Order: sequence, then structure tokens, then C-alpha cells
Amino acid sequence: MIIAAEVDDDALSNACGHFAEPQFSVTIVAPKAWRARGLSPVPTTIVLSGVGRDHLSDQRPHALASESWKLWLRFRDDPAAKGAVEQADVIIALDETAIYTGWRLAKRLPTCIVSTSAATARGEFDAHAGAA
Repeated sequence: MIIAAEVDDDALSNACGHFAEPQFSVTIVAPKAWRARGLSPVPTTIVLSGVGRDHLSDQRPHALASESWKLWLRFRDDPAAKGAVEQADVIIALDETAIYTGWRLAKRLPTCIVSTSAATARGEFDAHAGAA
């Protein structure tokens, strides 16, 4: 599962590319303002209500914290997102606004791989699968 507030198509395509094999199902959780275009494989998208923002790194830390908290609240209250979490083996917080949501989920799901990098998450997944 990939969580994002705002992300460009290249970053999302890159993240999906790490899990492009047939045995993986990619679910994207994002605000209403976000739309994926031209991704392969085509992931399932869960759209959260509310508006995301661009360029949060250019804002004050308080604004980023506020947007991160709002994303967590939207995520926490969305039944489809909760269902996706229950089925996820890997959760990727793809942008800085999604990191707080990823952190909260990592605390709740200690056996789930939670990362800010798709490449790192895939490596951890492969290592875990190889050890099993």
C-alpha cells in the first residue's frame, strides 16, 4: 500500500515499479485532489476526502505538521483505507506529509513493513520472504 498526499507521477511510477510483479497488488491511498495517470501496473486507488497540498517542504514546519495530522485523520476515518491496511504486507509513505500516517501504522502493525522508500521496502520484503 502506498500513502501519499501529493506526489508526481514519476515518483509514483517508480514506487509501483518495485512491486510490478504479478504476485503483488498495489493500493494507493491519496486525497481527492490527487490522480494517477499512466501507471503500470494499474493500482487500486482509494481516494480520501479533502484536499492535498503541493510543496509542503516550502512551508513552515507547523504547516507540514498540520497537513500530516489532517491526512492521518482522513486516513483513520476512511473504511476503505482501513480495509487496505488490514491486507497490506508493505506500507510506503511516499511523501513527507504521509510519514506521520506511516509512523502511526507502524506502531499499530509491528509485523508490517513500513517505509518511506519503495526500494527499501521491497528489499525488506524480499529478505523477510527469503527467511520464511
